[in-house]
Amino acid sequence: MNNIKMIVFDLDGVYFLDGHSNFKKNLQEKYNLSLEEIIKVYFSSDMMSKVKKGEISSKDFWDFAIKEWNINATREELLDLLVSGYIVNKEALNLINDLKSKGYLIGACTNNFEDRINILNNKFNFLKDFDYVVLSYKEKVIKPNKEIFNRLCSLSNLKPSQIVISDDNQTNIDNLKHLGFNAILYTDFNQFIQELKNLGIDNL
Repeated sequence: MNNIKMIVFDLDGVYFLDGHSNFKKNLQEKYNLSLEEIIKVYFSSDMMSKVKKGEISSKDFWDFAIKEWNINATREELLDLLVSGYIVNKEALNLINDLKSKGYLIGACTNNFEDRINILNNKFNFLKDFDYVVLSYKEKVIKPNKEIFNRLCSLSNLKPSQIVISDDNQTNIDNLKHLGFNAILYTDFNQFIQELKNLGIDNL
């Protein structure tokens, strides 16, 4: 009998599919932005890091992005464009429901900012699927910092060895293993299921 009590999902790339890639494509098509311009502002900027840490507001970030991209757009228009490209991974959702039926707790741990969480929840009502949710902008720290992972333990009153965390980022996985969590590098759904079975979570 395994000692695992909770399985934790990353949102982008695990629970949601294609959000980042579709947003890049939509920005390129609608505003004639280059991939380099998009990555520089949305994926690599210090301002994105700050908004995910809750150090600046979502409004401040979008004001910065609109100015840097030099586009005629509003925050609301960009958020609509963003959410339009997100797809719920139906296999992940079915797995969550299956795991819940077997008595496991379900968590989410994500580097994210308030606007994106709110607009995704307004569209998909996804937060209800999780027993515990750890959001970087609320915790004021981002993965792979150990504090955001340890927050899962303090919220659930579980030990790292009782928690499985899936993530599609190798650096996050390395840090999780160092902290004693059961960490699965997510590459595809079938591999994820096999890794869970290897940890003793059967009948999936």
